[in-house]
Amino acid sequence: MRASDADTEAGPAREREAEREAETPAIEAPPESAAEPAREAAEPAREKAVEPAREAAREAREPALVRATEPFRPWYRAQRRAASRLFAVSVATIAASAGLIGWTLWSWPVQRAPRAPAPADTPEPVAVAAAADSGAVLFEAEAPTARLASDDPVGEAIARVSADGGESPIRGVAAAVDEYGVIAAWTDRVLWVSRDDGRSFQQQLAAPEPLGAVAIGPEGRVYAARRGGRIAMLSPAGHTRWLDIGCQDVLAIGAAPLPAADAGAGAPWLAVLGLHADSADGAAPLLWLSADHGRSWRALIAPHHGDAANRVRVSTDGVIDIVTEDSDTSVASDAGPRFRHYTGHVDGRPFELRASSDDAPLLGPAHDGQTWEVEHRGRQARLAPAVTSRAMAGLAVRNWDVRLAAGREHTFAAADGKLLQLAPGRPRVLTRSMPDDASGWMAIDGLDRAVITVGGSVVRHSTAHGWRRLFEIPGL
Repeated sequence: MRASDADTEAGPAREREAEREAETPAIEAPPESAAEPAREAAEPAREKAVEPAREAAREAREPALVRATEPFRPWYRAQRRAASRLFAVSVATIAASAGLIGWTLWSWPVQRAPRAPAPADTPEPVAVAAAADSGAVLFEAEAPTARLASDDPVGEAIARVSADGGESPIRGVAAAVDEYGVIAAWTDRVLWVSRDDGRSFQQQLAAPEPLGAVAIGPEGRVYAARRGGRIAMLSPAGHTRWLDIGCQDVLAIGAAPLPAADAGAGAPWLAVLGLHADSADGAAPLLWLSADHGRSWRALIAPHHGDAANRVRVSTDGVIDIVTEDSDTSVASDAGPRFRHYTGHVDGRPFELRASSDDAPLLGPAHDGQTWEVEHRGRQARLAPAVTSRAMAGLAVRNWDVRLAAGREHTFAAADGKLLQLAPGRPRVLTRSMPDDASGWMAIDGLDRAVITVGGSVVRHSTAHGWRRLFEIPGL
């Protein structure tokens, strides 16, 4: 565009602007001195008029500021609130569970006997086996309900006890060696227990499996092993509990009494000789040990087990005696003696072969751990300690059928129609009238009374009241 054209177009515009200025009346500005008071007087009114507009603008800007500074969407904030509530509930639940567990452990009366320290040159016990129980009630502290033993004339007095002939249905008898009057007698499948010092007998610990071994522990506890490895325990209050220590078959049970108050050390050890349930381990025998009445267990490798008979004794100071018997046809009898006596300790010391015999059965163990045997010397037989002892003298016997029973402090022998107490020096004769059935079982209670089975009956002898019949198997 040329300059002449621009001037041509700007001319009319300038004319129109001049006309508008001519039509608008001129306003004279007041003098500065006169305008100042007027401006100050109008200022409050103007501020008051502008304030609503400012407030409206501020309110209009506020949501934008909130939205500009908000870190998360509203729906996300709602999820965060729900997550916070869930976290708080989880923390409260965990705290309540921890408190409940703590209260349960604190209120559970756990009493464990201290484990005897093993010598530095002895191996550590092999395994630890846990007892599967039926609940925490299994090991609740219970007050014994069995009656205390007393030398009262209980049962029918008998002058002479004779078996009715035939094989006795009773397979064993046991008696408590402490102050409680607990007696047990059993057949192949049925266990009868007296908790009132022989006044009455009740069937206990019933199960379909045959009985393998029975023992009476302290404070009225009764342990009965069924075929298959299950062990039933009759608690001090008379309740039945079942233990499973992972055993395929129980061969023998030994229970030590409570340590004497003046002993200062020891534990009521419970020993179970059996075969391991795991077939991969073969038929190696194990000895399970418990110092707290079956609450916890640990196992040692046993040196041997017999296929004919096995007996276990454990003392409060931890000494273990195992007596085994093999049959004539067993492989073990071909490779070694038929009768063996091993001695070990709960601290894991290796078992040692203390005595052995090929012909004469080893009787016992006695209350001091000694085993006895009937030696045949020409035409005479002699009952003597298997290990020569200067303190214990031998005894000449006419009959090989000799029974031995151990109490807490004494050992009795039934031989030649007499009941004898084996003591240092010459044995003491307790009675010359014995039951005719010499193949029965015998036990000694805490009052040094002999409890013997004759046929289907359980009889007891005391020096004050003689022989008395306590119980007869029903249905015979």
